Amino acid sequence: MPTPQPSNRRAILSGILPPLDPAAALEVTRIHSVAGLVEEAHPLVSRPPFRAPHHSASTAAIVGGGPHLRPGEASAAHRGVLLLDELAEFQRPALEALVSVVSRGPAGAFVRDVREEWQHIPDGEKEFLIR
Repeated sequence: MPTPQPSNRRAILSGILPPLDPAAALEVTRIHSVAGLVEEAHPLVSRPPFRAPHHSASTAAIVGGGPHLRPGEASAAHRGVLLLDELAEFQRPALEALVSVVSRGPAGAFVRDVREEWQHIPDGEKEFLIR
């Protein structure tokens, strides 16, 4: 069986994944709205997201945060697919942060502090990492 080209993966997966139910669509749309990913022509995200960050993406780009607090690719892929093509090429700190986030479950905001460490503050069902 031939392997699809990287440019075709999104089309193939979008045809396989079922549409989001109304509650899930609203949940994904909220995340995409905060991240600035909502298109004016399609304000409600009705298809599961497909995110494929480049292997050079920073930790903040993958898990969120940075100096201008934004959701990362992992959040943008909520209820969809996060494809880490060429996994071995990703920066180790980015992968470790992703593993940490995934192992904890649902997470809130992430901000990297000055000492290059992550501080974890639980807040009910959400978890916040603060500066």
